[in-house]
Amino acid sequence: MLIRNKLILRFMALVFAIQLCLTGFIYYYSARARELRFYHRLEGKAEQTANLLIHRLDLDPDVLRSFRKKDLLTMHNERISIYDAQRRLVFHLSQEDEPAPSRDAEYFDKITRKKPARFRQGKIETLGILYRHKKRDFLVFVAGRDQFGGREFDTLTSILLWGNLGALVLIIGPPGCLPTGRCGPCSAWWPR
Repeated sequence: MLIRNKLILRFMALVFAIQLCLTGFIYYYSARARELRFYHRLEGKAEQTANLLIHRLDLDPDVLRSFRKKDLLTMHNERISIYDAQRRLVFHLSQEDEPAPSRDAEYFDKITRKKPARFRQGKIETLGILYRHKKRDFLVFVAGRDQFGGREFDTLTSILLWGNLGALVLIIGPPGCLPTGRCGPCSAWWPR
């Protein structure tokens, strides 16, 4: 193989490696940004729900029974669970009428005032916060599925995939064609 061809192959490999690194960087940080945005949304929802149900309504059972799902649930596959200081479930509402998951209990001791608990189960992401009211602690868990962020991320994934495949074809050129001057379409571009 000619030195020129070796250099061209090395250059193509280097360009493709740089392209893959940049794609990996974009993919990782986009996934991280989507996750942070959604957990920020969950945290705001948890604080708003705790403020309404605990602070304003003082977890009054009569008022809590009057809430409809549409009043509080605004995300896909959303659920809200509130536990008292003795770790008893005092309020639970979900779109699928499911009981509160036992996985919440694994995170009771990990939640602090400054650090919420975050976990994921399938496509459902959950956030738990500690809420204090009248010197009593409550654990508020809000879970949901980030359908819009997930769709946006799927679109980014396909753009990156097709963009990399297209760039690879442009880097390599037509299939089986190296810039050696032997190929018809390339012979016009490369001097002999």
